[in-house]
Amino acid sequence: MIIWRRKDTEFSGAEVAEVGHFGLVLARISLRQAADFEVTLADSSGFFSPADLLRWSEFKPGPRRTAFLAARLALAEVLRGTSLGIRDLSYDGERPVLPRGYLSLSHGGDWAVAAFHPLLPVGIDVEAPRAQLERVIARVASEREVAELDHATVWGAKEAVYKAAGIKGLDWKKEIDVLSPREAICTRSGERYALEAFQMGQDHVVVAARKPLRIVLTGPESAGKTQLAAQLARAFRTLWTPEIAREYLGEHGPDYGPEDVLRMALLQAERAEEMAASCPEVVIEDTDVLTHRIWFREKYGQPHPELESMSLKGDVYLLCAPDLAWTNDPLREHPKESDRQRHFTMYMSELEINKKIYSVVSGQGSARKLNALRTLESFEVLPLAKHRGAGDEIRLR
Repeated sequence: MIIWRRKDTEFSGAEVAEVGHFGLVLARISLRQAADFEVTLADSSGFFSPADLLRWSEFKPGPRRTAFLAARLALAEVLRGTSLGIRDLSYDGERPVLPRGYLSLSHGGDWAVAAFHPLLPVGIDVEAPRAQLERVIARVASEREVAELDHATVWGAKEAVYKAAGIKGLDWKKEIDVLSPREAICTRSGERYALEAFQMGQDHVVVAARKPLRIVLTGPESAGKTQLAAQLARAFRTLWTPEIAREYLGEHGPDYGPEDVLRMALLQAERAEEMAASCPEVVIEDTDVLTHRIWFREKYGQPHPELESMSLKGDVYLLCAPDLAWTNDPLREHPKESDRQRHFTMYMSELEINKKIYSVVSGQGSARKLNALRTLESFEVLPLAKHRGAGDEIRLR
């Protein structure tokens, strides 16, 4: 159930709801209330972002302009309390984007809505009742979807997943599979989406958030990644993906070549995808392709094109500081403190270049786990303090 709360701000009538899903926030405003605000909007240059101001200037007074404004009013409300605002809005082609996080906008019927998530791709769709839906639903839905699911939910889910996936040319019928009113999958990318469907008066709303949240442990050798990954997985009652390199080298021997590093990276990515598909909410990953990129550069003095082209799939990265004592291991190659610090800097630089959300985790013993949990809590997407149970396990909402 969506519980809306009124905001006592200049955007009278705008309301927000915190839906869960690790920080998903929605906002809505009626088109009637947006029209009232439109009359008072004397200085549009101080209200819209530069990209939106250009679009606004092309509208003539009427329903389309009011709906455009209403969606921005909803966005302003959904971003309240963050460091972002509607003046930060820009476009990637026709897709609205922010410097950080993910947003989606929609309007239809009597409402405009906005969705924002700091970490996960989201999409939202609002549709007014329409008689022609029954005539066109078969164009975008499979026979199973038409027979088993509410048609308004199917249509809204297809639209919401399409927005969240951000893949041009995605075929709604063949590449978006609505499994239930609570779940859909984009078959082209293999990504799963949690769905929320609800009514606002006569209008039907569906919001999609990509799942699961992927938390990646990364950093130099002997920085406690594996132990911390196991601890976090236990705390969240979920699965974690172990580092494939240790398994691979244990089976094939410690001597390896360039193609072995690539093979290990591909196996790591494959195992991570399999594990993510098994976890409904959150999955912990002990390293990803970032480790193999840096490993290859250090070992062979140059980047590997295929490793460099592989995307970093983590939503949050916990960069483990090399503040633990070095532990000898035949599979580790860089015991010097100077090398560990240099590698740590390389990891940090790569995360920033790739615009990944990350935080450094340090500390000795149990303090390291506690610092990792506090770091996740600081992102304001994991309400840990309110959901700790017996044995320091975290109950996901």
